[in-house]
Amino acid sequence: MAHDWSGRVFSTDLVAFQDDFRFRSIRLGHKLDRHPLFTPERLTLAAERAVSADGGTYFHASAGLTRLDSRFDETNALRPFPELIANLRYLSAWAKLSSLDSFDSDYADFLSDAISDLSELTGQPKSAMSEKHITVFMASPNVSTPFHIDHDFNILAQIIGSEKRLCVFPPNDRDLVTQEEVEGFYVTDMSAAKYKPHLQTRGNLYPMEPGMAVSIPPLGPHWVQNGNDVSISLSLVMSLPEFDRRAKIHQVNYHLRKAGFRPAEPGAGSFDNAKANFLTMLSIRKPMNQRELLFSGVDRLRLPARVLRGIGRHWRALSARN
Repeated sequence: MAHDWSGRVFSTDLVAFQDDFRFRSIRLGHKLDRHPLFTPERLTLAAERAVSADGGTYFHASAGLTRLDSRFDETNALRPFPELIANLRYLSAWAKLSSLDSFDSDYADFLSDAISDLSELTGQPKSAMSEKHITVFMASPNVSTPFHIDHDFNILAQIIGSEKRLCVFPPNDRDLVTQEEVEGFYVTDMSAAKYKPHLQTRGNLYPMEPGMAVSIPPLGPHWVQNGNDVSISLSLVMSLPEFDRRAKIHQVNYHLRKAGFRPAEPGAGSFDNAKANFLTMLSIRKPMNQRELLFSGVDRLRLPARVLRGIGRHWRALSARN
């Protein structure tokens, strides 16, 4: 069933957004809190379809975390059942419906409109986006999403719940997230970024309420604290080849560091192209999904220990020629 939803999805200063979306968080407006696709009842139907399609892939639930310095693997998975959405108020749980556009055609239509809007906001053609999808996050009262970083750019739009706080930090502050932590994130540990309370004042704090959205730059550290209300929010996710290339450089740097080198951060050294091209050669040529795009090359690097020695020899040879 198609819904008539005319007009822009998000509203903000277009020029400022195009200039800054890679580097800082930006506040936006939206009307998705009145959209029929994002009511609890419609999301419950989406959850039923997710379970039918492949519940473990598209619908995930876990016990709620409360500390900002928690790791995601500290929590216990819950059985993802559609009725969970209606009972969030009485639980301590966190859930997400990932890539709704993959299994529900109504959300695929919405994504098409939202990506057209995002293309105008960012100045990036849709054809240049290496990844684009929508995910809905749902949380019980007083549940937190710990401090972490994400590869992609995303816009987090609050739909239900007015007692939530989002804090977003600068993506390039290496006091907040060290180079080693970024490298670890791209190779072995999705919770590699560690919360440093003494640096909390470097973040921008946003009280989230329905009708408000915030853009989060790629690798922009952030945390979320829910208040005394159930929270439902939409994440519109987008990646670009420049983000994917940077990820490969971080992955090579991780292994160079393990081999005893002190590699320069992406953009700060003269070997960025060599690093990115080296890992691209190891990657699956025609990736079927974002995981294959980002991690197939580094997965092969992690296999035998002798590969590390090979990287060292390869890098010394490159250094000798420059």
